[in-house]
Amino acid sequence: MYLGVSGANLVTSLLFAGVHMVGWGAEHGLMVLAPSLLIGILYDRTGRVSFAIFLHSIYNLNAAVV
Repeated sequence: MYLGVSGANLVTSLLFAGVHMVGWGAEHGLMVLAPSLLIGILYDRTGRVSFAIFLHSIYNLNAAVV
């Protein structure tokens, strides 16, 4: 773990951002990287996917409103 980020979280978040870059451009991919890492950290620390789903929902709602 480095700065609270597990290796699995880092790899998954980079792949997630990469897929978003291909589909929607580099800016969008970079915009989803930090939230992806934070949601992964939340899951790693709690072990509960429900918290990660809730945080993801709040992030998507904020993106839709803004």
